[in-house]
Amino acid sequence: MAQSTHADRPMYTIYRAGTPIVIDGRLNEPAWVAAPDVGAFVFPWYESGKKEQTIAKMLWDDDNLYVSYICEDAHIWAEHTARDSDVWKDDTVEVFTAPNPNQPQAYFNIEMNVLGIFLDQFHPQGPDAPVPGEWNGEGIQIKTQIAGTLNDDSDRDEYWILEAAIPFANFAHV
Repeated sequence: MAQSTHADRPMYTIYRAGTPIVIDGRLNEPAWVAAPDVGAFVFPWYESGKKEQTIAKMLWDDDNLYVSYICEDAHIWAEHTARDSDVWKDDTVEVFTAPNPNQPQAYFNIEMNVLGIFLDQFHPQGPDAPVPGEWNGEGIQIKTQIAGTLNDDSDRDEYWILEAAIPFANFAHV
């Protein structure tokens, strides 16, 4: 498989939040309303059926990277309630960030489920190298809202929202 080049990758400009962001899962601040979304999500593994879409946006201020997701989901499900557990088995969103352009292989991965539980990892040598121990980000705030019923496949849910603040201080050592 050929590696993509920097020029091949989609670009997204993260705007500065001009007003304070309250992490409450509501996304009603003027900065969220004005922020562009990252664009349509691609489902290369999907063969048939409805492709439930996700709308993702990002903002920043002096202290935090903010991420938000609105996830269409007919059956909202999550069972993992402990930090650093197998949240990827639940309805989950992820954010990857490589904060140092001089070390693009060094990246952080934060996976967050519909309950606001997260798994955070630091990959200093890239995705194919072993993770050298545990990294725990500090001060990460996550709130969610659910339009539906959690863990009840007998009905049809609409969507869930996740809003998070990730302090930049977590990335200072890269």
